[in-house]
Amino acid sequence: MAEDDTVNDLLAQLHQTPETIKKVREKFELEGEDLEQFILEYCGRLIKGSVESVEEFQDKLDYASTADEVDALASLIRASSSSVDVLTKILNAREKNKNAKEVTQMKIESTDQNVDKAIGARLQMNREDLLKELIEDSKKPDPIPVEGSVIDVELEEEPKTS
Repeated sequence: MAEDDTVNDLLAQLHQTPETIKKVREKFELEGEDLEQFILEYCGRLIKGSVESVEEFQDKLDYASTADEVDALASLIRASSSSVDVLTKILNAREKNKNAKEVTQMKIESTDQNVDKAIGARLQMNREDLLKELIEDSKKPDPIPVEGSVIDVELEEEPKTS
């Protein structure tokens, strides 16, 4: 009877296995910020685990090592360093984008200041020119008659022809 229960348990486990395999095979998609967070998180885990494994493996290799073990250690170190490279590239890209935004903002602010200065200079020059013209115009006689003043007009008579 105990053997029958063991066989039944094994059969039940085998019937459940496809369900777990289906769960693993489900499509896994990441986009945008999720992808970046995924890369950062799992590269960090991989690096941490690799460094710990390298340290443990080196301790074992100190006592006795074979060529295959040394090769495995070298592969582990290469994998760790490529993960570090990925994270370094992500960090550099972020810094580059941040610096590019700051430089662009500084250029915009500088351009705005230069435009403001140019407009201010034009306004100031126009004001000065206007004042000069007003002063010059005030020195000239007024050609328009003022109300109540008498203007002498002489009329010439036309010669009579007879």
